[in-house]
Amino acid sequence: MSQPVRSRHPRGRPPRKGQGGRRPRPSPPAREIAPPPPPAVSPYEVLSRQAVTNRRRARLAVGLTAAVPSLVLAVILGAGLGWWLAPIVLVVLTVAGAGGLWRLGPGVALRGLDLRPLEPIGREAARFHNLVEGLCAVAGLPKPRLLVLDDPSANCLVVGTRAEDTSLVVTNGLLPALSRIEMEGVVAHQLSHIRRGDAVVGAAAAVTVAPLTGLLPSLGDRATAWLLGGREAPADVAAVGLTKFPPGLATALDKMNSFRTAPSSPRLDLLWDVAPAPASGSGRPGRAGPGRPGNSVEDRISALREL
Repeated sequence: MSQPVRSRHPRGRPPRKGQGGRRPRPSPPAREIAPPPPPAVSPYEVLSRQAVTNRRRARLAVGLTAAVPSLVLAVILGAGLGWWLAPIVLVVLTVAGAGGLWRLGPGVALRGLDLRPLEPIGREAARFHNLVEGLCAVAGLPKPRLLVLDDPSANCLVVGTRAEDTSLVVTNGLLPALSRIEMEGVVAHQLSHIRRGDAVVGAAAAVTVAPLTGLLPSLGDRATAWLLGGREAPADVAAVGLTKFPPGLATALDKMNSFRTAPSSPRLDLLWDVAPAPASGSGRPGRAGPGRPGNSVEDRISALREL
């Protein structure tokens, strides 16, 4: 009679791993999990940050402009009525003056121009309205007020303290001079100025930098460089982000540089997309004159052709 086979393991428990003559497999080394990459910054977020910075800069320029005459009046009143009154007068006059300059900025910039509303009548005007409406929808902006200036040159500008009240001015010669693709690049560039807050800076420059340029040219050029310097190239990049076609804007700038606006006034010459033609002996054509640093047309075209 055969004997029952006894289990090698007490109490009939199943063998564990590593028993029964087999060596346990070494566990693989723990892999270090790389942290996830940081989220990409949206172009619209970048433009919003730039708009906040430009808006603060415009408010600072307006505040300093209002503070200078307010300080003089505060000292005069303080000397006559008591120095305790000087700080109150300074604060009140500065706040009131800055608020008034802020509201008057767009009107002062466009003052003296024979502007009229651009009605969507005719092929070129209707095409322009269509381009503005389409790009505004893409950029998330309200449609600006469209104005036309009777001038044979090809130029444009935007000015306004709020996106809802911004005015987009084009010359009469711009509409027939550009093709649809070129006009799309120009409109996208102007809408980028609105998105970046450059239109606000332009309105502030009309009541701060422009008078200073006429009185003290050297100081005015430095103030212009601080307030308006180098704003065209970032707007070009933002415009390409809307149209996805850099050659359109580059070709448009080349044509606009051939039909340039004549100089009119410091408050307006600072705001045109392409700087007005310099007077005789002031510099070679196409270059950014004093007060338009970093906005050379040739440099902008070269940068666009490299994109």
